[in-house]
Amino acid sequence: MKRISEGFVSFFAPVQKVVSAGMAVFYNPVMSLNRDLSVILLKSIGKRKLVVADPLAGTGVRSLRFLKELPGMIEELRANDGNPRFPALFRKQLKLNKIPSKNVVVARREASSFLLDGPGFDYVDVDPFGSPNPFLDAACKKLSRDGIIAVTATDTGALAGSFPDACHRKYWAEPLRNELMHEVGIRILIRKVQLIASQYDRALVPIFVHATQHYDRVYLHCEKSRSYVKALLDKHGYLLYCERCMDRAVSNANVGMCSCGEPFKAAGPMWLGPLWNHALVKKMLVTSKGDAEKLLSVIHQESHIPIVGFFDIHKICSLLKVPVPKTAEVIAALKRKGHDVGLTHFSPTGIRTDAPLEEVKSIIARLK
Repeated sequence: MKRISEGFVSFFAPVQKVVSAGMAVFYNPVMSLNRDLSVILLKSIGKRKLVVADPLAGTGVRSLRFLKELPGMIEELRANDGNPRFPALFRKQLKLNKIPSKNVVVARREASSFLLDGPGFDYVDVDPFGSPNPFLDAACKKLSRDGIIAVTATDTGALAGSFPDACHRKYWAEPLRNELMHEVGIRILIRKVQLIASQYDRALVPIFVHATQHYDRVYLHCEKSRSYVKALLDKHGYLLYCERCMDRAVSNANVGMCSCGEPFKAAGPMWLGPLWNHALVKKMLVTSKGDAEKLLSVIHQESHIPIVGFFDIHKICSLLKVPVPKTAEVIAALKRKGHDVGLTHFSPTGIRTDAPLEEVKSIIARLK
């Protein structure tokens, strides 16, 4: 165990070259950005007297950061991990950071039973090693009205289409293995969480998402309303993609024919609504720095464009057999035509725009 610093806290954690579920206590340093963004999001929302659940706490670093970096916002925090070493370690971490334990509950339980035995939670963070599926039912049941559930999925091989059979089994959807795979994976994950919550008349609206390195991450806001649930479920459908010309469409059906004469490839069902609350992203960007600021600056550009999918400039150039222009020139040309356009964090060579594919192609061909 080594003493490590992250955010405003110090903590003890194992340091290994390979992160695995078999670690003495689970800790993944790569997820520091994940934790940064969760702190920034809650700070930007600004809601107080939060009852928070961290059911898969590992070393407890996320809980420590919430307690230290969100002063006055947390009324009660419940931290849990099934590892027998966790309770003693977490109490040690609290003392190390001089955090009072008065409103902190420390437990060593199976995560779902821990959630089900707790109160209603204003914020639940489901951050497992692998799929979040085993914990979604309990998390959705215990999410309060106006609460937020944050869900991480590290099984991106399934969501991004490397293992379509796994995606069928785990997420009840067909993935798409091309430049859109990470956005499609996020949208499939959102639908899965929404379906679980809908059983309990909870409507979960995406307010922030990101696909970073080896994981997908979604934050959903809860409205307890049967009519709102129906409205959300009506936004589930398919993304139809043409592998010949790169055109795409959204549909309630999983079949269709492209105008170029090629049958569409269908991905989904998935969430077809907005992925971000643009006003929230703007607030988050103002208070961010470092890697979080870099990511949020890109998401800020795309969060106000409620379009499913984006265009990959390099792939279009390959299709047209033309040199690749500068991305800034393509964006400027589309703006001159009156279109909304920005970068996308889902791809370093992608742009999100409300312009149709043929106009994007035409502009790229002229800029060669």
